[in-house]
Amino acid sequence: MDTSGFDKEIGELITQLNAIRNQMEPQSRKIIKAIIAFAIDWSENKVREAIGNNPDRAISLGKEGLSQVKADLNRLKESMRQLAEDEFLQDNYWTHRRACVDTPENEYDIYVVRYGTKTSAPALFNEGLKLLLGNTGKILFHYGFDQPSAQGGYWTQAADGRIRYAIGFDITEDLRDVLEKYGELASEFSKIHSRLGETKLAKSKAEADDLWNRA
Repeated sequence: MDTSGFDKEIGELITQLNAIRNQMEPQSRKIIKAIIAFAIDWSENKVREAIGNNPDRAISLGKEGLSQVKADLNRLKESMRQLAEDEFLQDNYWTHRRACVDTPENEYDIYVVRYGTKTSAPALFNEGLKLLLGNTGKILFHYGFDQPSAQGGYWTQAADGRIRYAIGFDITEDLRDVLEKYGELASEFSKIHSRLGETKLAKSKAEADDLWNRA
């Protein structure tokens, strides 16, 4: 049988997928860059907040002690890029890298919170972000500004022993914007991916029917 019609459509869909994938990879890097900026600002604000909420502890540390706190915070900020990349370069965060894309109608909502608190992190990123922010907790614990709790507190320990920030937080508008752009691309990518699968299946069925008819 002549499969040229199927082959032509499959080729066109693969070309479209590759074109969108080539947009999605740099967009994923923009998201990680926005995550780094968000985490750095958040950590700075959280340490300042802890000092303001615990003035007696800050005074007891004195200038030298607070200089050490600041030095540790600066080291954390310098390492934030590596920490963020270690977590968020994993393929499971990204539609264009996942081996299986089977929910085209939901792909946009993986990256954008459209209901409830729209400044919340999307569920896919929430735990990774909490673990990233948890590095700030280590500084606060070390200098006596806070402590981890088994449950119900601001900080808990993850199954792998890492400290995680345990309560809700707002992401920045910049981070939300780049996530939304990626979500739009992910939605289109998944729709084309679905059509590609359907076309390949239709070709296989047509070939099977042709073989049966000629048997």
